[in-house]
Amino acid sequence: MPPKAGSEQRYTNKTTHSLASPFPDPAWPLVGLSDQETVRDLLCELLAPIGKYRRDHVEPSRGKRTRKRKRVEDKTANGADNTQDSMTISKLEPPPVPEILHGLTVGYNSTHRALEGLIRARRIGPHLRNSDRPQDKGDNEDETPQQLAAIFVDRASQPKIIHSHLPLLLAAVSPTSQDSSTISLVTLPNGSEEKLSTALQIPRVSMIGVFRDAQGAKPVLDLIAEKVPPLDASWLQVQGEGKYQPLKLDTKTAKVPVLPAKSVRREQARIEDEKRVLEPR
Repeated sequence: MPPKAGSEQRYTNKTTHSLASPFPDPAWPLVGLSDQETVRDLLCELLAPIGKYRRDHVEPSRGKRTRKRKRVEDKTANGADNTQDSMTISKLEPPPVPEILHGLTVGYNSTHRALEGLIRARRIGPHLRNSDRPQDKGDNEDETPQQLAAIFVDRASQPKIIHSHLPLLLAAVSPTSQDSSTISLVTLPNGSEEKLSTALQIPRVSMIGVFRDAQGAKPVLDLIAEKVPPLDASWLQVQGEGKYQPLKLDTKTAKVPVLPAKSVRREQARIEDEKRVLEPR
């Protein structure tokens, strides 16, 4: 029950305990702010052809109602007009999409699918026969997933739970920094989400992956190799030693409002109900 008008709400400190992992927390590679901005600018230049293509040849979505209304109008239109319109549309077919689009993963879902595919390919290994490989329906057994070179994340624009597991996923793909499949994890500066969205001409994007064979990506990948340190997977090395790790607890203290006892709250509710009944109508 909320406090009465004029009364001061009291607060008390409440301490909570929860189990935590005994292993060290994954650390993101540290990159200077100026280097982050340079990487972001090069990435936006790489994405610019996609944005130009979408701006010139892709009609922005106006929702399902607009598409439904357009289908109804097409059905009721004159047949001759439809034929003429189809001929006009065939003459105005858009050009093929920029090649760089095939060398990227845009957004959370596509980036994670690429990482999971690399982890699955690494776990299966070349020593298994094709008949022993677990496959999804429609998958090509001889298909090798594309190798990611870097993942760019604007961490400030999204909740921590969205990206906190990325170091672990990348370490599962390449456990050591000497591995040829090492993937760079790059933190972008604050405000990068807006610039990336403008470059791609889409409403929102804060995570992008670049494949090693992406056309035109050499400048940004060379800069990353020079400025971004490899991912430190020391927590996996500690885990592999087979040593006992002591229990670890997370202790947090927060201020919470002080509520009256249940009997007091019940009595206050009864008094309020009587006042409402006795009030003149």
